[in-house]
Amino acid sequence: MGWASTAEAILALRSLIFDGPTDKLASQKEVVGKKDSVNQIFKTFEPRRVNDFTVTPVYPFGVYKNGVIVPNTDISVDDLESGTFTITGTSIPGPRDTLTATYYYQWFLDTDLDGFLQNASNWLGLGATYTNIPDGLNPAAFDYAAKEAYRSAAMKTSIRLSQTYKMEDAPSEDIRNTIAVWTGMAKDFMDSAQKQRASYYSRQDQFEAPLFGFSLGKVFDPTPRR
Repeated sequence: MGWASTAEAILALRSLIFDGPTDKLASQKEVVGKKDSVNQIFKTFEPRRVNDFTVTPVYPFGVYKNGVIVPNTDISVDDLESGTFTITGTSIPGPRDTLTATYYYQWFLDTDLDGFLQNASNWLGLGATYTNIPDGLNPAAFDYAAKEAYRSAAMKTSIRLSQTYKMEDAPSEDIRNTIAVWTGMAKDFMDSAQKQRASYYSRQDQFEAPLFGFSLGKVFDPTPRR
């Protein structure tokens, strides 16, 4: 029967969608915030960052000003959930400075993945307790949950893109293309989930397969002899 625990199922789903703590790397990515020698609040484009910038940086992770790593003593606050951090002292960037960061990030909390798996179990008509899903339906449940994850990632990134950037300083088309790819992956996972579910209930997609073996024989004629 299914998974031994919700934690096991969540870990397996996280592995499927490559959302572990070291699966997604942003390398020397420009951070968001006004560089005017006054503003101190900046943020990485991706929220739910794994690396804490207030901790002594270990190469290559950290914030870089003009290619030189910013000491953690010059970063007073770092909110990993939102990606927002505060720079102080001589590390505050001016108009001609570059400010980038290298870090790992994750898309989802365990509670998010738990919700996707509950949706998958409900879609299969088995209620929200996904640890009761039969082994044969696990692939369908995983694919449906992955569909939910990629659709959510595409929607959230699209919203964050519009909230973060103005038209004149919007990033390259790479992010928009990535959103389109995630949307396509969500559709592919949905198609796969439907196929896996049909396969389970129809014995490898043979919808017209007989339910049991049978053989032809003689038919008894009840007409009396004269």
